[in-house]
Amino acid sequence: MNVKQDDIAALAQYYLRAYQILVVAVLWVGLFWLNNSVFSALNISEFVSWIFLPAALRMIAVLLLDWIAVAGLFVGVLITSSLLIDSSLIEMFPLAIISSYFPLLAKRVCTIRLGLTEDLAGISPLHLGVFALVGALFNAIPSQFYLYAIHRTEFPLNSLMPMIIGDVAGTMLVLYLASTILKFLSSQNWEND
Repeated sequence: MNVKQDDIAALAQYYLRAYQILVVAVLWVGLFWLNNSVFSALNISEFVSWIFLPAALRMIAVLLLDWIAVAGLFVGVLITSSLLIDSSLIEMFPLAIISSYFPLLAKRVCTIRLGLTEDLAGISPLHLGVFALVGALFNAIPSQFYLYAIHRTEFPLNSLMPMIIGDVAGTMLVLYLASTILKFLSSQNWEND
């Protein structure tokens, strides 16, 4: 009887992880589409915008889901690359690795340097700002050099600062909006009690 319960638990865990990967991928595609719809005037290129909302998902997802987030981000980047950007999947495969794995690397570095535990107990708004900046650096630097290597940008330093600013601005905007919504919802619940 225990074997069946263990099998059911393992299968449930598998489906939960698959669902989480799917949710992260769908959120990436949705935020990418929203960013292109709302902030298209701020796009410097198809890869760089002065505000990039999906950068927030990179940070939040890896903080909450670790490797599951990496898988979801990887799938999401490949989807947006193939559907929304004029590029081949083979060309975008390394960019998907950068956009998915490097946020986890940034999390690891920040966790160690800030002295946080793996469960992120005691994380503060200042820590989130550091995570956003380090995540932007870990994404923008390799992305720009890769885009230069495949001739998608003229010189990597031209778009480096706008990409860093766009990632940080997008992350801060999403965090601010989420914080505002949570405060509003908690005040509504408080008034109803």
